[in-house]
Amino acid sequence: MINKENDLFVSKKILITQNALQRIQGSESVVFELATCLQSLGAEVKVYTWHLGEPMKGFFKSSGIEITTNDQDDFFAECDYVWVQHQVLPAQLIKQLSNRDKKIPKFIFFHMSATPNLYLEQPYIYNLEQKIAAKTLFVSEEAREMIEASHLLDGLKCPKEIFANPAPAEFANVAPARPDLKRILVVSNHIPQEVKEAQLLLLERGVDIELLGEKGEQYTRVTANLLNQYDAIISIGKTTQYCLVAGKPVYVYDKFGGYGYLNEENFDLAAKNNFSGRGGGIKNGSRDHK
Repeated sequence: MINKENDLFVSKKILITQNALQRIQGSESVVFELATCLQSLGAEVKVYTWHLGEPMKGFFKSSGIEITTNDQDDFFAECDYVWVQHQVLPAQLIKQLSNRDKKIPKFIFFHMSATPNLYLEQPYIYNLEQKIAAKTLFVSEEAREMIEASHLLDGLKCPKEIFANPAPAEFANVAPARPDLKRILVVSNHIPQEVKEAQLLLLERGVDIELLGEKGEQYTRVTANLLNQYDAIISIGKTTQYCLVAGKPVYVYDKFGGYGYLNEENFDLAAKNNFSGRGGGIKNGSRDHK
């Protein structure tokens, strides 16, 4: 995600915020991968969250990344950068902004929601982002359009960019996909009924299909080693980015529907919508589906 030769982050103190670190989901994965990357570049990274639990807690512990739920953590007064997700900011850090004798870090706000209510994007304090953000990022063009249409960021003057769910470099080392389809992995915490129906048909035809998710045969992070074991993936969102880097065929489909196999014809629409399946159609999982 960041050039390893760049020493910008060596010895820098970086705080990353997130509302919850419990389930294995998109925003939690962004925090983990960003923290891991920055740490590998020499930064001192700490993550602040309101809700902490397994299995995500274990992944951070294994990687040596510290997590705090302490609203009065001393690290807040020392950090150089703050990466804000879900508008989460410790109260102590907010108070620090009014003290001119305290160090003021650079704030980067990352917006990931693209649902009509945008409840995770409501500002912690009205107009705060407009006043303190050094940069504002959006996970997709869809998210940017929806949030800007809500007028939550009216008056924002800092640079705005798309930060499109980058995949760690390890996924570039995955073996090329085989031409024959023998093993499929479904990555989902909310597998739709039509995918369950298709799963039964594929099993009947000798194709091994497994589910990775809260109700699946496995419940762990998607890694390069895991993708290496399969010929194609059915999923949405961040997993699609992994597949693109890994060169794995990906069938973009989940609870919002989808586009089918990602290809040149549907790529632009899928990318605009963060590969969420929104804007696609609902497929039929029965035998008569063509």
